Amino acid sequence: MDLVEVKGISKRKKRPRILQVKDAWQILDEMIHPYRTIVLIALCFGLRISEILGLCWTDFDFKRSVVLIQRSAVGKLPLCLTAALAA
Repeated sequence: MDLVEVKGISKRKKRPRILQVKDAWQILDEMIHPYRTIVLIALCFGLRISEILGLCWTDFDFKRSVVLIQRSAVGKLPLCLTAALAA
């Protein structure tokens, strides 16, 4: 992976670390719910944390194997996630 320079934004101090599959599983094995689910979604779909926190169950279409990224959480958590984390 090569880094490119984009003017007007902050620069990365170092190259991103790319996880091997075994490393990802080691991280997941150490995590507890709900953080494990959040990290698993990030690893599988490559979503930003704000996009993950904006997900609701209605965004998942299991029959078509589709996840709709329709919102992101900025500031306040969406109602659907707030209710899920409280359970």
